[in-house]
Amino acid sequence: MSKFKKKYQHFVELFIDEFCKLGVENNRVIMLHVGLKDLVKYTNFTYRECTELILDALKSFSPKAILVPSFTYSFVKSGVFHNLFSKSELGRFSEEVRISFSRYRSQDPIFSVLDVNNWLSMQKFNENKAFGHETLWSILDREDCLIINIGLKHLISAHIHHIEAINHVPYRKNIVKFGVKYTENLEYQSVKYSFFARNLDEGYTLDWDTIEAILNKSGVLFKSKVIDINLSVLSTQSMCNTITPLLNKDKFILVKK
Repeated sequence: MSKFKKKYQHFVELFIDEFCKLGVENNRVIMLHVGLKDLVKYTNFTYRECTELILDALKSFSPKAILVPSFTYSFVKSGVFHNLFSKSELGRFSEEVRISFSRYRSQDPIFSVLDVNNWLSMQKFNENKAFGHETLWSILDREDCLIINIGLKHLISAHIHHIEAINHVPYRKNIVKFGVKYTENLEYQSVKYSFFARNLDEGYTLDWDTIEAILNKSGVLFKSKVIDINLSVLSTQSMCNTITPLLNKDKFILVKK
């Protein structure tokens, strides 16, 4: 075995060990939010190699799916989304997965999701609506998807928007955008897309420190480190079950001005 392969396998095993300690189980659907910068720094591997390292560690748990957000906020202005060629606007990890490792990409023109395992291709959901009932995110609730954060300074989870949607928070509203979705090469379809967006005039933003504190206090957010790189694991059902009762009492508990 080469020196590189030994080093690579060492880091894979470090991640596997920590995922086990954090309660990651076999045969789960996994949603990844990842920052690669620190891992690249500590390992001296390329961004692609670090991406593959993380995926290899998770594949040891035989997951149903490894999902990665590949959002394209630019659709709001451009009105154009191409399933094959629209770049992810969420950072290097997502883009590396899109280019080299994804077997499927959902066709939500803003909140598309990549799938390394192709499990998503077998699911039926509304791809012209962001969050709420009948969307991918309701399927993730049903599956009790594991939300895994790696290399981030604080908790990040797009699933919070689904929780906001099903609880009808007043600082967001449904906005309709008309545009075009390209599927393959020059094949396209017109789309009427609905997404649950913040009212920017009101100035509310998600308060991730408060959200993380709530989940920590309730004992549903599990955190650790690998070579000083933050890891956390949280399930969609435990997140929803913790936050929903609080939203019933205070619709603004997740945000700050």
